[in-house]
Amino acid sequence: MEREAKKPGDILKHQHEIFSRLAVVASEVINDYPNGDPTLLGIWEGAEPVTKDFQKALQARGRQIEYRAITFKSYSGTTSSGTIDMVNGLDFNPQGQDLLLVDDIIDTGRTLQFADKFLREKGAASVRSFALLSKPTRREVAYEPDYVGFVIPDIWVEGYGMDSDGYGRENPHIIVGPYASLNNER
Repeated sequence: MEREAKKPGDILKHQHEIFSRLAVVASEVINDYPNGDPTLLGIWEGAEPVTKDFQKALQARGRQIEYRAITFKSYSGTTSSGTIDMVNGLDFNPQGQDLLLVDDIIDTGRTLQFADKFLREKGAASVRSFALLSKPTRREVAYEPDYVGFVIPDIWVEGYGMDSDGYGRENPHIIVGPYASLNNER
């Protein structure tokens, strides 16, 4: 679909598409961790729905997966601030653990890159990452997640945990957000 054809409110990914893709990625993760299971580390708040549903997809394949959360802030309104602030840190010791970061969307790449480096410095045995959505045209750092749900164009999205200034997180689908026209001004 052409980016020009998308307008605020249009569904970009239906919930059933999201669940189907989570099942596929869950199978990939299980193949990559044959001798044990990583701890899912969701980047809150946006990644809460995808982390919980991803955990369910892994458990449906017979795996017992623990998940934890960490919160970073990198956006001010609708633009990336260029800096990463940790809002809520770790409530466990990651040393020696296999961790799988889960984020709703990778845009500039700064948050996942920062989290990856932070966890490695804390002694994690391994760190991999999964982003439900990826906007490669927005990448500002050389970081790519190990697993990607969907590659999307450079448009503002909300729903399924993602928001527009605090609104829209509750939508079960991923939709084009109200700030979609701002992306054309960058």
